[in-house]
Amino acid sequence: MKKRIFIVGIIFILISMLVILTGCGDKKSNTNQNQEVENVTSNNEIQANKTGIEIKEIVQRFTDGIAVVKDNNYNQYAIDENGNVIVKSKDSDENVYYSNGYISVGNYIYDSEGKEITHDENKTYGNVSKSGYVSVVIKSEDVSGKHYIEQIEDLQGNKISDAYTLYSTDSDFVYLFEDFYHVYDRENEEYLLINAKNNEIKNLEDVLCKDGGSLSYAPDKIEKFGNLYLIYTSGHNAWCVNSDFSKVTSAEPRYNRFGYTVNKIILDKYMIGEGNQGGNADEIRAFDLDGNMVKDFSEIGNVKAIEEYNNIIYIISETGYIYTMDENFNYIIQPEKTEYEGLLKCKDGIIATKDVGSGNVNIILLDENLQPVKELATISHSYTSSDGDKFLYYNSVNSYSVYNLETNKKLEIYE
Repeated sequence: MKKRIFIVGIIFILISMLVILTGCGDKKSNTNQNQEVENVTSNNEIQANKTGIEIKEIVQRFTDGIAVVKDNNYNQYAIDENGNVIVKSKDSDENVYYSNGYISVGNYIYDSEGKEITHDENKTYGNVSKSGYVSVVIKSEDVSGKHYIEQIEDLQGNKISDAYTLYSTDSDFVYLFEDFYHVYDRENEEYLLINAKNNEIKNLEDVLCKDGGSLSYAPDKIEKFGNLYLIYTSGHNAWCVNSDFSKVTSAEPRYNRFGYTVNKIILDKYMIGEGNQGGNADEIRAFDLDGNMVKDFSEIGNVKAIEEYNNIIYIISETGYIYTMDENFNYIIQPEKTEYEGLLKCKDGIIATKDVGSGNVNIILLDENLQPVKELATISHSYTSSDGDKFLYYNSVNSYSVYNLETNKKLEIYE
């Protein structure tokens, strides 16, 4: 009897332990499920509250729907018009280039949607030209050390141009526009202009300074105005050129013994030059593409802002008047007093800016009769510019912002 009771007791103890263990197993399972729910909630909160990228510098404005920006850590990003990051640099020393539908980042070339086109660990890629050529730095190493050369290749890796020796990883190739690059030939100590499409090579000084002068510094800034380009050097020399360099004019015209600096081209035929005349206030004059002065705006109050749209020239004078002119500088609308201070171009017409105090500026779209069509935005800024299409760029407190005129919103950028 005692043996039976002992056996029953053992069975009871075993059943109890099984129940307890089973209960513990269920509890552990529920804990895991709860943990998974908490993780999902946490990830959702991160997605909802993630911080956007603050723009420290706009490296390249929007072209064909792609822009390149730099953040506070000097990382670069190619972004689309919705603020989505397409490609990011691996580190702060790596540049991102966008041109003609291609994004180059270090050893890679991508299309505008981020699809890889080519990759080579021994090559660093620069801008891709209109016909699909790219500047390349090639790294090699032997017993004597590391060596770098640069050349133009097609996207299949075939060599197009001569190879030029480098003393570091920094390329001397600078992309200009169309299929043109310039490069410094260290062996011959001269700047060369290379047309990658037909591998035509010319001395850049001969092309730009054909009317005299010398090329002391390499062109390092290019701006496009309609079908013409302004090319600048760090030595403050500048030229107005067309797309194949068949027409080259100094963008430092002279008139009445004084020199002028061109900072804008309008209607594909007039350079707008600014000059300080013997210590007097800056004076604005228009020059044709041969460097002849064709309009002296100082006779009617000088110019504070000038833009053109649909063959109409819009002007705000230093004296606070606004008016329009035709392509021959005849009045369309006579000068009238205005509170507008600046002019910008967008795809829908001309935008006027008006200071409304506290560092804020109203952005207003005008019609051909200089009447307000609608107020587009009020922004805080210290400097505003436009891409001539649908974006405004402005800086405040050492950071840049991009404003979309179609959505009437500041562009938010997220990785």
